[in-house]
Amino acid sequence: MAAILTGLTLYREKSTVRRFDVADEGDSIVFQVRSNRISLSLKSGPIDETVVVRGQNIPSTLRVASLVIEQFNRNPTLFSDETTTHLEWAEMWKPRVSSYEKQFASESWVSVHYEGGPSSPPTRLRRLMRWNGWRWAARSTRM
Repeated sequence: MAAILTGLTLYREKSTVRRFDVADEGDSIVFQVRSNRISLSLKSGPIDETVVVRGQNIPSTLRVASLVIEQFNRNPTLFSDETTTHLEWAEMWKPRVSSYEKQFASESWVSVHYEGGPSSPPTRLRRLMRWNGWRWAARSTRM
């Protein structure tokens, strides 16, 4: 059985952009990005993985974290084995989206981050997987 090595802590974050060039304290806000983040340190035998889950709202972030833990418990080599690239995260996510979110927050998003950037993880995890408008988009990222 897999274990979570650290306590589960959800961080609420807010990034504010005032200008895209040199900014002064009094500049008005161009936009704000609010998100929630959970860092999971997972271990099963010799396998030790760190996965970061981000989401627009707390319930979705927690549901995706539970999905990651559930899948890691089933297959601890999930993130390191090239033969597990068939896993359909989007299909596993759909039943976990609440009816409230479908009706009132259809633009909400979640993401799973694993070893993005210059390293070479499995194809499906090389990217940021983001739920947006009930479709998944992908982009490389660095944790």
